[in-house]
Amino acid sequence: MLDYKTMMEQLDDDTELLTELTELFLGAYPQEIRSLRAAVERNDSQGVTQAAHSLKGMVSNFRADCVAATALQLEILGREAQLADAPKVLHLLVHQMDEMARQLREIQAPSSLSAQLVKPYLPVSRAFVGKA
Repeated sequence: MLDYKTMMEQLDDDTELLTELTELFLGAYPQEIRSLRAAVERNDSQGVTQAAHSLKGMVSNFRADCVAATALQLEILGREAQLADAPKVLHLLVHQMDEMARQLREIQAPSSLSAQLVKPYLPVSRAFVGKA
């Protein structure tokens, strides 16, 4: 789902930016999905269009093209006020976004773990140098 190489090229290999974008995404996407789901349930074409467009922009930062395509499909359904298939497309989008979030957490986990394992350099006390 995520093309790590292309994503990092888009981010100029900036892992700090990736971490920042990942944290923003993971914090925001559940609420965006709730907004989209509520708009679908209300049969609110404009709400579907806006929420799907927002989600499409969020996933585009990560070059998750298949997820962006699904969000675009919902955006078009909303724009055309043709929401009969919106629940099925929403279900697919939720599945894709959850998988994307899992992959992003996985990408971030090694850097988090390595940061915890790396200890700051502590100089050896001269009192212990050369003594056995």
